[in-house]
Amino acid sequence: MRLVERQTAGNFSAWTEVQSRWQLHTKALIRNEEIALEPKEKEDEKEKGKRTGVRAKVKGQVKSQVKGGLQMKSEEGQRRHTRCPPDEEAPEVLQEWTNYLGFLCALGAVTVGQEVLVQETDKKGKNVAEKKVPVLEQFVSELMKLLVSEHLNVRETAKKMVGNAMSPAAYGTLFRHFGLGTKQIFGDVGQIDFSDESILYVDQVISIMKLVLDQDHKPSDLTSLTNIEELIMNLVKFVRQLTISVASLQTKHKLCGLIAATLAKSTMISFRNEYPFRTSIVENIMEWTSEFSSKESNFPPDTPPAVAKQMRQLTKELDVQVMQAISVVLRNLPLHGKDDEAKSACFSKFFTFFTNLLTRCKKNPESVLPQLPEATIESLSYLVTANIEHGLEYFVTMGYHQDYDTRSAFLKVLANILKEGTDFEMGGEELDKYYKLTELILQDANLDIVLTLCEVTQITEADAVAANLVRIFEANERVLDLIKAAIAAEVRKTEQANTLFRLNSMATKLMVQYCKLIGVDYLRASVGPEIKNLIASPVQAECDPAKLPPGQNLEANQQTVIASAERFLDDIEKSIDICPAPFREICAYLKEEVGAKFPGAEHTAIAGFMFLRFLCPAIIAPDGFRVVTTKITDKDVRRSFVLVTKVLQNLANRVRFGNKEPYMLCMNSVIDKHIDRIRAMFDRYATVPEDAFQVEPYNFTDEEHEEDMGRLHFYLAGSKDKLAKAFLGRQTEKSLFDRLTTILAQLGAPPEPKKTTATPGARLGGSSKANVLFKEFMKRMENKNTDYIKAKNIYYQQGTTKNNVPVFYLVARNIKQDIDWEVLIYYIFKTTQPFFAKSYALVIDMTMVSAENQIPLQWWTQTAKMVPDQASDNLESIYILHANQWFKKYSKRIVKFLGKAAKKCEFFSSTHELCAQLSEKDRGVPEDTLNIAGDIQSTFSPVVMVTQAGKKTDVEVRLSKDYIQIITTKPGPILAGNAPLVNFIPISRLREVDANKDTEVIVKYDSNGVKATTFVSKSAGQMLQQVKASKDRYNLSRPSNSVSRSTAFRPSDVPGTLLNMALLNLTSSNHTLRVAAYNLLAALCSSFSFSLNTTLLGATDIGIARNCIHFVVNVSTDISAAEPSMTLEFLLEALHGIIKADKQSQVYVLEYIKPWLPNLAQFATISPDPESAEKRQKLKELINSLVALTIREAREILPDILSQIWRTMAQLNEAIDTILECLCERALPSSNTSPLGTKNMDCFEDIMVALAIENPQRVSGKVVHLLLRALDDTSVNPVERLENHSNWVRIEVLIRWVMTLAFDNLLAVDKFIPELAHAMVMTFYDGDSMLRANIHALFMNVVHSTFSSRTCHEDKLQTLRFHIGEFHSLSSRLHFGVGSTKTNFSIYQSAMDRDNKLEKKMPISLVQNVTNSLFAVLSCCTRESSCVGTPYHSRWLALTCKAALTPNPALQPRAICALGVLCQSHELVTEDIIEKLLVLLRNSLFNYSGAVGDLEISIIHALAGLFPHLRPTSKYYKSMFWIAASLLQIHDKALYVAVLDLLDGVVKALYNGGFLKGEGLQSFCMRHRTGDLKALLDKLDVITGVSFNTNFSVAVTAHLMKGLRLSKGKSAANNAITTILELCSEKKGVNMVGYFAALLPMKFDETASFRSIINAVSGEAAGANMLFNRQMVPDDETAALVFTFIATVLRSSDLEHEQLLAYKLLDEGVRYNSAPFAITFDSLAPKMSQVLLSSQNQDVLAIVHSISSFVFSLDNLSSRYDISFLKKMGFVGLPDCDQFHVAKKGALTQLICSVLDHVMK
Repeated sequence: MRLVERQTAGNFSAWTEVQSRWQLHTKALIRNEEIALEPKEKEDEKEKGKRTGVRAKVKGQVKSQVKGGLQMKSEEGQRRHTRCPPDEEAPEVLQEWTNYLGFLCALGAVTVGQEVLVQETDKKGKNVAEKKVPVLEQFVSELMKLLVSEHLNVRETAKKMVGNAMSPAAYGTLFRHFGLGTKQIFGDVGQIDFSDESILYVDQVISIMKLVLDQDHKPSDLTSLTNIEELIMNLVKFVRQLTISVASLQTKHKLCGLIAATLAKSTMISFRNEYPFRTSIVENIMEWTSEFSSKESNFPPDTPPAVAKQMRQLTKELDVQVMQAISVVLRNLPLHGKDDEAKSACFSKFFTFFTNLLTRCKKNPESVLPQLPEATIESLSYLVTANIEHGLEYFVTMGYHQDYDTRSAFLKVLANILKEGTDFEMGGEELDKYYKLTELILQDANLDIVLTLCEVTQITEADAVAANLVRIFEANERVLDLIKAAIAAEVRKTEQANTLFRLNSMATKLMVQYCKLIGVDYLRASVGPEIKNLIASPVQAECDPAKLPPGQNLEANQQTVIASAERFLDDIEKSIDICPAPFREICAYLKEEVGAKFPGAEHTAIAGFMFLRFLCPAIIAPDGFRVVTTKITDKDVRRSFVLVTKVLQNLANRVRFGNKEPYMLCMNSVIDKHIDRIRAMFDRYATVPEDAFQVEPYNFTDEEHEEDMGRLHFYLAGSKDKLAKAFLGRQTEKSLFDRLTTILAQLGAPPEPKKTTATPGARLGGSSKANVLFKEFMKRMENKNTDYIKAKNIYYQQGTTKNNVPVFYLVARNIKQDIDWEVLIYYIFKTTQPFFAKSYALVIDMTMVSAENQIPLQWWTQTAKMVPDQASDNLESIYILHANQWFKKYSKRIVKFLGKAAKKCEFFSSTHELCAQLSEKDRGVPEDTLNIAGDIQSTFSPVVMVTQAGKKTDVEVRLSKDYIQIITTKPGPILAGNAPLVNFIPISRLREVDANKDTEVIVKYDSNGVKATTFVSKSAGQMLQQVKASKDRYNLSRPSNSVSRSTAFRPSDVPGTLLNMALLNLTSSNHTLRVAAYNLLAALCSSFSFSLNTTLLGATDIGIARNCIHFVVNVSTDISAAEPSMTLEFLLEALHGIIKADKQSQVYVLEYIKPWLPNLAQFATISPDPESAEKRQKLKELINSLVALTIREAREILPDILSQIWRTMAQLNEAIDTILECLCERALPSSNTSPLGTKNMDCFEDIMVALAIENPQRVSGKVVHLLLRALDDTSVNPVERLENHSNWVRIEVLIRWVMTLAFDNLLAVDKFIPELAHAMVMTFYDGDSMLRANIHALFMNVVHSTFSSRTCHEDKLQTLRFHIGEFHSLSSRLHFGVGSTKTNFSIYQSAMDRDNKLEKKMPISLVQNVTNSLFAVLSCCTRESSCVGTPYHSRWLALTCKAALTPNPALQPRAICALGVLCQSHELVTEDIIEKLLVLLRNSLFNYSGAVGDLEISIIHALAGLFPHLRPTSKYYKSMFWIAASLLQIHDKALYVAVLDLLDGVVKALYNGGFLKGEGLQSFCMRHRTGDLKALLDKLDVITGVSFNTNFSVAVTAHLMKGLRLSKGKSAANNAITTILELCSEKKGVNMVGYFAALLPMKFDETASFRSIINAVSGEAAGANMLFNRQMVPDDETAALVFTFIATVLRSSDLEHEQLLAYKLLDEGVRYNSAPFAITFDSLAPKMSQVLLSSQNQDVLAIVHSISSFVFSLDNLSSRYDISFLKKMGFVGLPDCDQFHVAKKGALTQLICSVLDHVMK
């Protein structure tokens, strides 16, 4: 009977007859039920001593049968209604009634469209009105009353009949009544009616819906259930708030079954918002489990034990029922959320819930039924399958759970996911947002989705949708497929040819939009020439006599139009050859498709496309089609275009002009003339030659593509309901729609298409003071940047009110106290100013505001003064949303600033009320504010709120997921009106929720301390339950519950991740886990088509040996060879998982990842592949993870890691650079603290050794290169000391590594000894004691390896042995700064033991010593006596030269010093290198700042070493002596000794070069002291008071005397003077007197040898005197100089033997020529007196006494010999030449720079 759908007079009459009988039996049945009930009631009342009678509630129920005043009007109806049923027994009445009801339900379809007249009374029951209602409506209304009948037989029978027998045609009416009834339970304000009748009604509705949905249905049977989502959600909301009882648990059972049944029929039901609905279902019903509201702790405290036992059992069963329902709901469900973050948060919440449930199943198995774990696992599988992008990371983490059973469960889930063929999005990581949607619409061969969208699109949006589709398909080179499909669909559904391709047809619109997109160039070529001609030379073309302007000739105009039309036609015909090939292909397709169905209509279709939709519109509006760039304003030109177009259109349609336009009849001759021609043109258009003109595809930017897809997303989402209906009857295509809805759900809300709206202009009016202040303020602030204010979304304009008044929004909670208030006010003014001249409204969102968001009063004051009159007057309304208690207090302080505006305020306690004032389109209420109102779970009213202070307030309490809303019932005064206050308590701030009494709920929450609020309500139980559930839900979704990994999990990580999970768990000791892992491995190989997919077969009953590492390694080896692309992902996951494994499993992991390591070589180099850089970055991430593993497991499995991992890695030459780079990065802590001496550093050294064992040359080469590069990098931001450079820690680490590898020649010394030598020279003596010891150890290791590796030449092994012995000496150790016995110079000190103390700055001269030592070692590596000229030497020299010429105060001086040692041949020392050094010296001295540094000293040392090797032909031989002599005159102690070395070297070079032969040193030098050089040197003489022109030898020695008081200077001076004396080649004694005068006192032991020299140059004139004779001292001037010089020596000397010899020379001199002695006597007298008084040396006393006696015996000393005498000779500085005169340094330095400049010229 249910299949009967057609209505006939007979079946409807039968139905009405049965209905009348059924109604009669209904009364009888109820009467029988009441009679049967009375004896029982009487017995009960007798036992209780109460009155008897029928219960009032039963009477009320009887009366409800006629509630609403529905009565049958017809006479027959009245008769039947009053007739009594036959005298039957109660069972017979019930059976008859049941049969009647079944008949009525089953034949419900025959009543559709039929109405019945009923009487309806008003609420007071007085006035009666007649009204027609549908018969089916009346019948279902009666059924609704029976469903809640107090009589069990009635309501149960009615439930069964309605659920099982109801005709599908009545489902819509039935479910609508269910919905209306459910809504009534919630009341107007959401307050739920929890009466027994309401509970019964809900229970009945659930049961009936379940019965209906469990039946077999045709797809069309359930299409009328359009409100099912809202209905079920209302049922869920009701049931979830029922207090826990046996009945409520049973109702939840039933509702779970209904949910499962509904989703099972989802393909037949047209859901409006399926995915949000399903997500919400899961969120709600999961709270029914024993994890939430059904906890035993929530049972009523007075529950009897037997009932409690029953409730516990029901709770266990409900857990299973809920999970089974959730499993059904989650299948293919992409979670709903506004963005990815929200979806991930939702997933996290579900995942945590399922995890907690599984954990409880494991820990407390007695608390759950055995089916629960499997149901939970199934739900998890579906959850992750549909949300793989959000969820796999969580599941993967559980694959390493510490509990084996839990881990096994999750491995089963993962295997299930793989078996179901889940899409892991393996296409790449940077796929664009819409790639799935793009793929769906493009891979659909029939383009069903886009064509269906075209069908359901409203005509107002058709053009926009067509343009959007054309752009998308053009971007993907599928636009022709789209247009052809649209053409085919249009032809297929068209019945008559003359209705083809009408203007509103989507096929037409698609073709038009495509022409506009790519046809501009063709338009310019085809119709462009004539268009431009007519624009340039306008013609008279009016053909309508009624419009003909005076003076024009009609016939002439007609001929003009004809001529122009023919020119257009000619141009078009000529252009066919260059018509874009796609256009011709469309024409060909039109000809084929149309001709097949409508023969003869082909040309009409082509004409419609090419002419009517393309060429002709372009002629009419060429500026609109971009044929011309300028706008056409000439009306005559426009008219000519229109008339020509008319001719061409009629010609294309092959239709002559008729009486409709009689003035165009003259054009019929043109149509007749060219009709055959136009047909031929159509055929040409429809022909596509092989060489057809091709056009370049239109290029779209990524931004344009995303915008286009966003628009499509918008259109699809907006048309989803229409699409659902369209696809509902097409089962073969339903899967397409399902995929579409899934993708749309994953994408979330679509972006709004961009709009271009003109901003209304405004001009301020009035001249009030406020206007003036406003203008001044805006002028002053006009250059302020307000972008950051805009980004905070505090103030904006959006939409209008219902009266079309623009609306501005101020979101108060976004205002923070750190904001720039002045800029905020300016931004508000600037945003609003364009609207001041018209009415506007303001919405102030006060949701969740507090004192943190208040605007200070001073800014209210300033703003109020500036608001223009116009702005104030035109502010129409102020809508204030959610005003709270804080705002009420605050408003009292600001009301005075609002003035008249206060009266414009309107208050709203809900967004629904506010939105009623706003236009539905483009509302601007913030989304999070709307979500609060849209997420109300429960409403409780009336409620009394009691504060801590005891204040009581009547309120309404609304509960949402995240907030407790408290709305005062009575409006209170605020500003100029009254309004309810809306306060919010965030669930996140709840501390405790408890019940005090049955009617009280106490909520404690954080709000500037802990506050407590009590709510008094009859529904306190429900309120307590719901608040606790919200708190539990929040705790479940808290961020702390989220699963985190060190790196983000990506879809491409899936195969490698799961493979490792399978392999790792195969090594477990738990057999169940091994089996689960094996099955995961099998599913993985099958899902991703690995090489083993044909050899592994999943099975549950297999036995896997505990030790199956051989199998694991073999599998790993095979897959690593077959799938190298997943190496990085697999290894990264293996290192993530190894942390969770025990020690034995960790060793196994090392074994099975070893085969993958060789694959890493392919990721180490950067190639043109765009993914190359990313892969290399992942490789670095992997290496860092391996390092971390080594450090972490150093105590346990370090040998295994080194042998399995690092020694394998060392064989990858391509990856060594990356490995070492990562090691360096890891070794350097972020704090820039040295890691030497730490455990981590020990691990790094172990890794380095392991690497070098396998690949010494490659590893050592890279390490040495890194060290050299680190040293080079110190030239960036250079510092004086290397230890202070930011790169120092890196250098320390690399030195340590180099030292470690140098032993046993892991450093490949034979390959890199020059680089090592350079590095040691640059770093020795640096750092603290530990580092200096490391550098010295490096030096010794290099020497040792040179010997042991036979890098040393076999002939020099003994020499190297000798050197090694020298290097062990203390003097050699001191060169490296490690000689002291008071300091710990251990190489391997702990970080705690390091002193971190730096030595004083190294004497730069030590560089020469260390360089010489290394030079000696290198020389042992060659057969020759020296290494000069060998490749080793060349490489070392190249590095040194580079460092020497690079500005770097820490390294440059060392390199320059080393340069002086390394360049030991004429070939190496050139004028160029000398000049570069002199330039450096000159520049350094020019920038002299008071002290000479290492750079200047090193240059002089280098010059001293290089000059002897300079070729004798060099120009510098003539001037180098004067350079040295000039530098000697700088009064700087640090420079003195170095210059002495230079002077010594210069003299030797001059002698060895033969420059002194025949003329001597003085003559050679003075001969080259000429010109400008002489002038500069003479200036130096004047400043120093020492003249080379007067006496060369005395001048030389005078400058040398400064060092007599220096420890090293004295011996150096002696050596220099001795060298000069021996090599000066002077023939005259007077030219050598200065040398003798300086040396004789200091060379006491060599007096005899000096005597022989003196005799040689003085001959017989020498006599007995040592110095004073005619050859040496020929005159008074010389004598005065010698006396002064000896006196200076005497004053500087502290040694008695020197003093004795000096006094002897004075005694000799005064007796030889006493007169000049006067020049020194006055200065010597005090010293001589002191000697006579205190000296104990008899020889000294005797000689001093002799001098004194002789002097005093003279009459007097000549007064002419005084300081002026010396001045005349140019030696005024001689008496104090032993002093360093700092004051002279500046002037001397500048002159010396000039000397250097001159020399270099």
